Amino acid sequence: MKPEKKKWDFLSNLHPLSIVVVIIILLALATYFIPGGSYERYEVEVDALGGDTRELIDPDSFHYVDSNPQGFDDLWTAFMEGAIDASDISFLIMICSGALTAIIATGAVTSGINSLVNRFGSKSYIIIPICVYAFGLAGATAGIYEESIPFVLVLVPLAVTMGFDSMVGLMIVHFSVSVGASAAFINPYNIGIGQALADLPMMSGIAPRIILWFVMMTATAAYILHYAFKVKKNPQLSVCYESDLKKEKNIRRWLKIIWKGSMAEASSCF
Repeated sequence: MKPEKKKWDFLSNLHPLSIVVVIIILLALATYFIPGGSYERYEVEVDALGGDTRELIDPDSFHYVDSNPQGFDDLWTAFMEGAIDASDISFLIMICSGALTAIIATGAVTSGINSLVNRFGSKSYIIIPICVYAFGLAGATAGIYEESIPFVLVLVPLAVTMGFDSMVGLMIVHFSVSVGASAAFINPYNIGIGQALADLPMMSGIAPRIILWFVMMTATAAYILHYAFKVKKNPQLSVCYESDLKKEKNIRRWLKIIWKGSMAEASSCF
């Protein structure tokens, strides 16, 4: 018996780029009926960034300007212009991913995953809060976010190997970094700029911020653990249950092949 198809099931099969295209088209159409507006901008020097300047807006300076409807030519070049504007971030992600992939190819990551799971045994879930606090600390201090994306390549196989699902590995990386940066205590990109705008020293109020960071990271770890235990007890409750059925088999085969040192054969797993 085939599973019943719901009306909007096709949305789950859409390619991410197709969704981006639809959003760009909708935004381009919106420029024809939403009036244009602008803010006055000014620069502020941020000591936490080594005296670098950041351009900020004056929230009380909004004024209407002539609309600039986006035609086909603007729509056609939107991807190229976006790629150029975000090239520094894009190349950073590619460099970090390439470096991590090279490390994975050495077998060091595979060995580490096997070692961690074997060492903790039935208490391997302890790895989750350790990673949550580690990534959260990186977000709270260095302000990393995009740089953490390549670590998904490591955390997803680790989570599946521990008996959880792929979403647990993804949550460990993205939730931890996001929450850590939001509740940061010396992050130069939000605390530094915020303190500079308020004419306050960088370290002012750091004690309550550290306490808040611990509270938020503990709550994040507890949430991820709750989800992890739920899907381990009943895998069908996983949001990626069907895809993980195949992925778990491939990951275990991949780990076994990598352990033997056959990279060519390992690439066929996926």
